[in-house]
Amino acid sequence: MSTCTAPGHPSCTITCPHGCIAVYVEPRGPCRTSCSGRLEGTLDLESEDTVSVEMNEVPADELIRHLGAAAKHLSGDSSKAVSLKLQSVTLKQLVDAIQKQLE
Repeated sequence: MSTCTAPGHPSCTITCPHGCIAVYVEPRGPCRTSCSGRLEGTLDLESEDTVSVEMNEVPADELIRHLGAAAKHLSGDSSKAVSLKLQSVTLKQLVDAIQKQLE
């Protein structure tokens, strides 16, 4: 089991049998959570959005699809699983942190 809670937002949480993701768009939401294997659609985040996010063991190829256009330039080992916890970061900072894990 894997639990993800968006930093600073204890009610933005999810527990999944495998990987998970919890994203809170600062400062007023929404909270978005999902289990790996069931990430549907894209997060539809804007470039100016600030987010708090925790993800555990989310396959990179699945995550790239879920982030949509924001992740179009990510490269590296898409078979890796991504785990990170970041509070109040821009979409660019989030994508950069994911890129570092794929290198």
